Amino acid sequence: MHRPWITLIKNTASIVLMMVLSSALVSAQHYVIEPDDYADGTDLNNIHPQVELAIHADLEDFPEDFGVFPAPNIIPVTAVENEDTFGGYFTSTGMNSFGHAGVLFNSPSRAIGMRFLGTTTTVRIDVIGSSDNDATVGVLDVFDSNGTFLESVQSSLLGRQAIGTLSIRRDQGDIGYARAYSSEDHSPFGRFDNLQFSTGEIVTGDVNRDGDLNFADIPPFIIVLTAGTFEFEADCDGNGAVNFSDIPAFIGILIGQ
Repeated sequence: MHRPWITLIKNTASIVLMMVLSSALVSAQHYVIEPDDYADGTDLNNIHPQVELAIHADLEDFPEDFGVFPAPNIIPVTAVENEDTFGGYFTSTGMNSFGHAGVLFNSPSRAIGMRFLGTTTTVRIDVIGSSDNDATVGVLDVFDSNGTFLESVQSSLLGRQAIGTLSIRRDQGDIGYARAYSSEDHSPFGRFDNLQFSTGEIVTGDVNRDGDLNFADIPPFIIVLTAGTFEFEADCDGNGAVNFSDIPAFIGILIGQ
């Protein structure tokens, strides 16, 4: 028996879902600071309206003295060509990485400090090993806007030109500061490249975190699903786990049903 009220409910639910998703997409923004986009030596400290960068010399005093004069706390972070004398580049993309004052690496005393100027949910940066003899371990720390330490992540051991990605996501959107540097327990000469961060709401279904819901989200969704790991964006049915029950919900989000 035809029940038009069922069709009406389905259509109304679809419209509401699309309105919610559209609202989330407007508020969610993903940003990239890529050194290859700038000429060698360009000062990147204030290159982006959503984040301030600075080389920070003292891990114990971060971030309460962020940007304090005199140097080295306000040494400019710069784009710099980072060529390996044995061939190739110490980068994850292109030829340029982050540097400062002609220095190509970021030890604990030369950490890349970041102060975010809006509600920030994710921070990601690539770290590149630079030595055959002593592996690099990259470190990314995040703090809230009051300077309270939140959490830290480290890369695996990275040999020469090996690339690791450091990534922290806080669904609460409470990241106010971050810093990236080479672990003092290993080679201090790690290089950093390709800073990414997101502000605003995290959108369910946007598994590749590019701010759009489309078919490009399918491959990363499959990776999370088959790996048995958890990503908030892939938990499409909202049950706190990523499993096969998320597949119909994920498809529904993509096609707007």
